[in-house]
Amino acid sequence: MLTTRLRRAIAGIGALVLLMAAPPASSPPGNGGTRTLWRAAYPAPLMGEAALAGGDVVVVTSAVAAVLDAANGTERWRRSIQDAQVVDWLAPGGAVVLAHSRPSPTGDLPAVEAVSRADGRPIWRRDGLGRAGVWRGPYQGGNVPALPAWTAEGALAGLDPASGETRWTWRPPRECAVPRFSAADAAVMVVAVTCGRDTLFALDPASGRSRWRRDLASLRDVRLLDGVVAAAGDDRVALLAAADGREITAPVPCAELCAWPASADGRLLVARAAGGAEVISGVSADDGSAPWHLVEGPTQNGDAARHGTIVADGRWALAFVNEADVPGRPVDLIDVDGGAISRAVLPLSGQPFAFRGRTLFTGSYVTASPGRPAWLALTAVDLPRPSSALPSALPSAPPFTPPFALPSARPEPDPCRLVRPGLGVTRRPLGRPPATLCAYTDRAGLRFTVGVWTAANDENASELFRELGAALGTSPLDDVGEEAYSAGPRSSMVVAREGSHILWVSSPYLPLRDRLPVLAAEAAGRLGAAPRVVHEIAGPRPGPVPASSERPMTVLPGTSVTVRDDPAGAVSVAGYREDGVLRLRDGSGRFRPAPGRRVSVSPDDRWLVSFPSPSRVKIVDRTTGRARRVTVPPGANTPSWSPAGLLLTTWEDEWQPNGFVVVDPVSGTTRRVKATDENADLGAYRWNGDGRTVVTPYEYYAHERPPGLRSLDLSGRTVSELAEMGDEVSDVRDPLSPSRSRFLTRCYGRPTDLCVRESDGGRLLAWIEAGFVRVLGWYDDEHLILWQREGTGYRAAVVGLSGETTAVLARTPAPGDKDVEILYTPSRGKPRDSVP
Repeated sequence: MLTTRLRRAIAGIGALVLLMAAPPASSPPGNGGTRTLWRAAYPAPLMGEAALAGGDVVVVTSAVAAVLDAANGTERWRRSIQDAQVVDWLAPGGAVVLAHSRPSPTGDLPAVEAVSRADGRPIWRRDGLGRAGVWRGPYQGGNVPALPAWTAEGALAGLDPASGETRWTWRPPRECAVPRFSAADAAVMVVAVTCGRDTLFALDPASGRSRWRRDLASLRDVRLLDGVVAAAGDDRVALLAAADGREITAPVPCAELCAWPASADGRLLVARAAGGAEVISGVSADDGSAPWHLVEGPTQNGDAARHGTIVADGRWALAFVNEADVPGRPVDLIDVDGGAISRAVLPLSGQPFAFRGRTLFTGSYVTASPGRPAWLALTAVDLPRPSSALPSALPSAPPFTPPFALPSARPEPDPCRLVRPGLGVTRRPLGRPPATLCAYTDRAGLRFTVGVWTAANDENASELFRELGAALGTSPLDDVGEEAYSAGPRSSMVVAREGSHILWVSSPYLPLRDRLPVLAAEAAGRLGAAPRVVHEIAGPRPGPVPASSERPMTVLPGTSVTVRDDPAGAVSVAGYREDGVLRLRDGSGRFRPAPGRRVSVSPDDRWLVSFPSPSRVKIVDRTTGRARRVTVPPGANTPSWSPAGLLLTTWEDEWQPNGFVVVDPVSGTTRRVKATDENADLGAYRWNGDGRTVVTPYEYYAHERPPGLRSLDLSGRTVSELAEMGDEVSDVRDPLSPSRSRFLTRCYGRPTDLCVRESDGGRLLAWIEAGFVRVLGWYDDEHLILWQREGTGYRAAVVGLSGETTAVLARTPAPGDKDVEILYTPSRGKPRDSVP
C-alpha cells in the first residue's frame, strides 16, 4: 500500500527537512496539534543513534559525539571524530563511553574511552580494548558497577565506569566464541556467546562471578529491562529473570517487526501475536503474572495491526503501530497500571526513541544517496495538553489523568469520492475500515490508489508534508493543491497538501504515471465537496486472549533456512533445491528427494518431470501417483507449463534450439515443431500467456535490430516480434503471472532490474528496482517472491511492483545457503492453471 511505503520510507531514511540547527517551535499547541520543540542533525556516514540520559539527549554517530539539553535542544558540547571510527557507545552515569578503532599498518587498533556527559572533557581511555560484542542497554544515565569490554587475550574485562580500570576478568568456556552481545545494569551483566549453540551467561557486575547459564535455540538480540533479560530468537522472545535465569513467562511469539517489550512502573509491556489478533499485556517483572490484556482483533482485510515500538514514562506508555494507512504515526496511549487505552494518529515521522512527560523524541537516519550525505536527524515534539475540547478518550477513567491528550478522530473526505472513476473503472476501499485509501482499477487491471489524511491544523499538515518530501526525494508540481510534488521510484506517486489535508495518488504501473498529477489535481479540487467519513480510530480493547495460532515454522533439512506459512495463504512451500537435489514436500509435510535425473515440478505442484534418458521423459501425476514415460526427440528439456500441457525445447547443440515439442501429460501424446533461424541466436521456448503460442528470446547476429522476444504459433510460424524486451529471467519456474496476463524479464539496458510486461503486446507495465539473488516466482499478479541478501544471510521476500517488501516468507543467517532455491506454489491445493 502507498501509505505503508510512505511510513517505511520516513522511518527508514528520515526527513532532510530536519537537517537544520535547532529552530524554534514551528507548530502552535492549540487545536489538538503537536508542537515541535526543537530539531537537530548530525553527519552520520556509517551509523547514528541517540538516547535520553537524565535531562540530556546523547548523540553518537560514526563522525561526531554530542550532548543536547533535552528540554530545548541546546547543544552542551560536540566532539568531531576524525581519526577513528566509532563502532559502539554507552551512556552510564555521567559519562559517555565510546568504542572505536583506528586503522594501522598492522590492522585496526581498538580503544575504549569515556568523556564527561556534562562538558565532553576526557575522563579515561583504554587502548587495546574493544566492546564485548554489540553493547546493549539500558545505560541511559544509569549507574553500573562495571562496563563489559573485550581484551586482546580473549577475556571479558569489567571496567570501572569512573576510572576505566579493570575490576575483574572472566573467560568464557573453551568451546565458546567471542561475545555477540553484552549488557549490564546495577544488578547483573549478561553476555551472549556461541558455544555450539547460542548461550547467555549472567555475571555479578561487581565481581565478575558467574551466576547462571542459559542455552537458547536461537538468539538475534538481547536487552535488559528492570531485572528481566529479554532475549530475541528467530521467532520468539524469552523473558528471563536476571537473578537466576528462569523464565518468568512463556516465550513470546515474535514475527516480523515485532516490538521489544518495554519496562514501565514495575511492569513489562509485551506485544505478541495470537492468531490474526495482537495482544498487549501488562506483565509483572517479578512473577510473570498479567493482570490485564488488550486485544486488537483481525479486520476484514487481514490480520490486526502490529506494534513496532513501545516507549514509556512512569505509568504511561506510547505503543506505535508498524503498518499505517496514513502518513503520520498511529499510536496507542496505554495506562501501564490499568490497561486503559486510546489511539490517535500523530503528524510525526522518524522512529521514537524516548518519551518523557508530554515530550516525544524521535530520530531519523537519512541514508546517503548521490548528492546527499548520510545524517541523523532528531526531533522533540510536545503532545497536546488535555482540554475539554480534546478528551483523552480513555474507555474507563483511570485514577490519574495523563499530562497530555491524543488528537481525537476528525471527519475526512471519502477517498472513493475524490476522483471520477471513468468508464470501466472499479473502486474498492482499502486499509482497515473505515477506509483511508481507495483503489481504482481499470479494465486492463491497472490500478491507482487515492489516499487522504487530515491533520489537526494546517501547520501540522504543512510540516509533515515537507518532511515526507525531503525523505522521499521529490520534484515540485504546480497547480495541484496549495503545494505538491511527485515522489517515489520513477515518479510513482504525487503528494499534495490542501489546508490540513494531505492527499496522495500513486500507481506501480508506468502507463498511468503521466496521469497522476491530473488525478491529484482533481482530487484536491474535490476535497471540499466529497462526503465526509468519521474514521473511527480503533485500537486494542480489554478482552480475553484468543487462542494462539502461530504461523508454522519449518527448517529445511540440510540447510539453515527457516520457512513460515504465508500469512495471507496465497502460496505454500512445495519443495526446495539444494546442491542440485530437488526435495519435494509429501502429504505428511516431510521433504523427500524427488526420484530421477534433472527433476523439475510444474508451478501448480501437480506434475513431476524427470529425464531418465536423452530421448525419454517421465511424467508423474503427484495427485494420483500415476507415472507415464513419453518418447521425445533426443536432448529435449527446459520444461514450460500451461493449460495446453508441457512444452519442451529441442536443441541442435547445447547452445542453439531447433524447435519444440508439446506433450499432453494426461494422454502422453506429443507434437514436435521445428523452428530455426539462420540469422539469429535463439533461446529456450516457453508458453505465452494465451496458451496457444510460444515465445523465444532472439538476437540477430548482424545486430540490425535490437534483441527481443519472438512469438510463434504451434505450427512454428512467426506471428510477432517484440524488440527491446530484455533478457528472460533464468531459472524462474514460470515467468508468467498467475493470471497469465503478464510476464517477467530483466529490463533492457538494466539487467539488474526486473520489468513486468503485458503478455498481449509486450507493453511495459512496471519497472522493479529491488536487489535480488534470484527470482523464486510470482506471489500474485502484483507481487514477486525474491531471494535477497540480508546481513550475512538471505531471505525470501514478497516484493511489490514498486519495489516495496510486504512480507518475508523465509530467511537464513548462513552465507552458504545462497544457492538454496525454494519452490512456492498456490495454496489450498488449487493449481495455478487447470492443467488437463
